Amino acid sequence: MATCSTSPIEARPRAGVTGEPLPLVAAGGVQPQQPPEGSLVEVADGIFWARMPLPFALDHVNVWLLRDGQGFTLIDTGMADARTRGLWERIFAEQLGGLPITRLICTHHHPDHMGLSSWFHARFGVRMTTTIGEWTHGRLGWLESGEDFLTHASDHFVRFGLRDERLRLAIAEGNNYRKYIDPIPLDFIRISDGDRLSIGGREWHVLTFSGHSPEHVCLWCPEADVLIAGDQVLPKISPTIGVWSNEPEANPLGGFFASLNRLMTLSDDALVLPSHGLPFTGLRQRCKALKAHHDDRLKHTLDCCGDPSSGADVMERLFPRTLSGHDLLFAVAETLSHLNSLIAEGCIEYSAGEKQNITYSAK
Repeated sequence: MATCSTSPIEARPRAGVTGEPLPLVAAGGVQPQQPPEGSLVEVADGIFWARMPLPFALDHVNVWLLRDGQGFTLIDTGMADARTRGLWERIFAEQLGGLPITRLICTHHHPDHMGLSSWFHARFGVRMTTTIGEWTHGRLGWLESGEDFLTHASDHFVRFGLRDERLRLAIAEGNNYRKYIDPIPLDFIRISDGDRLSIGGREWHVLTFSGHSPEHVCLWCPEADVLIAGDQVLPKISPTIGVWSNEPEANPLGGFFASLNRLMTLSDDALVLPSHGLPFTGLRQRCKALKAHHDDRLKHTLDCCGDPSSGADVMERLFPRTLSGHDLLFAVAETLSHLNSLIAEGCIEYSAGEKQNITYSAK
């Protein structure tokens, strides 16, 4: 069985790019320090790592810059806030040797990945490259607001079983997507699964997956043995696999499991560049661990349905702690993804009662 490497991954300076190189250690080891704010680290030939801050418990997102001709291809942007824009301006002024961003690829539509796509378009004239599924969800997420949205969201939470203070907390979050993102551009460059992109003289394969988001982009370079993984596979935590109010009967966990099976066919020695956490090797072991984690959560969810239970009843057993409004939205979404997976597998059934309140029961 492959194991997560603890051997150092060399970080080195690059001609035309400034900044102090840092030692990297793959997942399973310990890295004494992260790239300083506003600085770059080279993790492989011509591939640079920066970290942007997030205002959550998960406090950062990794973004990647690939040397590409007379400029850089950027993978993901960070969130739309003044601090992140300021860090980017420092990188432009001090780290890129005067070279511009010439292409922007967004792995998916979440704010920490697509949040500044309009800003980069205005700053460099680069049109965002992504999949149709991610662009569409980003546009819809930006446009959703007002009474219709709040009424629909409220109905969704009531069916789930939220009441009183928890219902108030969830509704008060409103469309939290719009809080952290600039307007999604009206146009984009479409990529699809199986496409191949030339970046920096290398061929990168476009792989797309569902689960965490509808058509998430990963980029795989066999020549460099590097996978830019986005949020699809992370070294220490599972990506959020959630069901949201716009598609309440979805089974994203099925799509996520399919993505893990496909990712396990790639090189196990590949350097995986995730959007959160440290670069790592041992892709197959990590995929197996993620599958085992969700299998365990499915078993726990099934145990919670021994007696007829609302989604909120199940959630309280899966997440037995006080939740902020933001965390509550994700707890609802993740609980529903496991319930819907068990429905798809024929392990539980559900019925709608008064006011369409849904009750789940093990078969």
